[in-house]
Amino acid sequence: MAGTLLDPEPKLDGRVRALEGLVALPPLDPPIAVAVGLNYPEHGAETGSALPSEPWVFRVAPAALLGDQGKLVVPTAEDMALGVTEAWLDPEPEPVAVIGRDGEVIGWAPGNDVSERMGIDAFNNRGTPFNLPRSFGKDYEYPWCKNLPGFKPLGSVFRGDIDPHNIDIEMIVNEVTVQTGNTRGMIFPVEELIPHIAKLFKLERLPAGTVIFCGTPPGVGYQPLHPERQRPPLKAGDTMTVRLSFGSVTTHVVAKSK
Repeated sequence: MAGTLLDPEPKLDGRVRALEGLVALPPLDPPIAVAVGLNYPEHGAETGSALPSEPWVFRVAPAALLGDQGKLVVPTAEDMALGVTEAWLDPEPEPVAVIGRDGEVIGWAPGNDVSERMGIDAFNNRGTPFNLPRSFGKDYEYPWCKNLPGFKPLGSVFRGDIDPHNIDIEMIVNEVTVQTGNTRGMIFPVEELIPHIAKLFKLERLPAGTVIFCGTPPGVGYQPLHPERQRPPLKAGDTMTVRLSFGSVTTHVVAKSK
């Protein structure tokens, strides 16, 4: 049987090949895709949110995933709900863990957890559960403000000597660096996230190909508690790039065709 990227020792042409420095296409059809919110203390503080006592997890809709150099269409009023009529798009750079056949991390990819902030405020004001509940099931609703088409750009998978506790994170909008961080500031490192997420899905271990957006560091654009730090929302014509220690993913923001 031919080897794949998810094997512990991937083989090409029957021979084991070193994958350090090699790049593969992103897993745009993962069996499970989730994201983790409020995984840095300073990010919780800047949003006025209490820090979670356990990982705060929500599902990623398949249609939200977008490859490198993809186009994110700015949603219009008809795409939204809860009385929100104008999108306030905010990028969030994140490292994305890719799970292999043994249920452990076998690679990392750059990811972008784009958020529609007005929708998030509306969810919070309405009291709708935003995270994956303990009783995961039919009552769970995808938060559209996190999962509209193209809201989760995902770059190529990198394997090699990557320290998950020391990944530099950078958000670049229109060639200007607007956010930086490092995974050493995480509340819940990836080795704690994996068993927690498996338990949420009532699994002994996560299936191969699962992707986990591990959270964004402080410095997001939407800053209602700190107006002096707030950046304008993304607009058509903007280009955003998430750059990690080992790779990047770029997305082009475009207007919806009439």
